[in-house]
Amino acid sequence: MPVASDRAELSPGVTGMASENAIRSLQILTTLSRLCPIQRVHFRGRDDSDTSKGSSRMKDLRRIFAEWPVSIPRQGIIVTSFGESIPFCNYMLCGELILLERKTPDASGGRRVIMGLEGIQAIKILDAVELPRFTAMGFQGLLDGR
Repeated sequence: MPVASDRAELSPGVTGMASENAIRSLQILTTLSRLCPIQRVHFRGRDDSDTSKGSSRMKDLRRIFAEWPVSIPRQGIIVTSFGESIPFCNYMLCGELILLERKTPDASGGRRVIMGLEGIQAIKILDAVELPRFTAMGFQGLLDGR
């Protein structure tokens, strides 16, 4: 597999930001393939001031995805800590990483997104699903309609 130092091989005739992004993407994918399953991933810019809360939140997110009920379609929208919305039609887990599959490519042509679970701020479920079905994900209690 080519590495980032093989700039000419990776991006012949391409210069600037597109080339750097392609090289960085290859570096990340190469690293992920060596490290998976990963115990802990740390991304620059993350606020580690309260790691116990973050750790609990990460476990909750992992449980939600790992125990996603068959009765709820595995599709929706992930809202990231950068405010991006990533629609997905399926996903896979690897340690603290999630691989999201898109039905249609994004503006740069990407159909798959690999990101850390800590980068997820919200999960939007697009299908009309009755609340009791979410108990399989660990949610408790029901709204009383008020």
